[in-house]
Amino acid sequence: MIPDYSVDLVMGLLQTRTYARLFFRASNPRDSQEVTDEKVETRLHRHEVLGHDGPPLLWAILNESCIRRIVGDPEIMGGQLTHLL
Repeated sequence: MIPDYSVDLVMGLLQTRTYARLFFRASNPRDSQEVTDEKVETRLHRHEVLGHDGPPLLWAILNESCIRRIVGDPEIMGGQLTHLL
């Protein structure tokens, strides 16, 4: 079981590629693009565990601020919200 309560941002296992990229760029502005890309790919690789047979139960609670906080632009947030649905 993977429990999560997110207060400010969508947790990594539920992030889209663009949301994750913007998160890493904002939190690590001195990283090179290559380092950021590697972090994003590592995060997305972790998503694969949810697609396996018998995946762990993911129990995620998102505070309303997670979906109201704009990361990037409305198009990126729209994609993230669609992904969550």
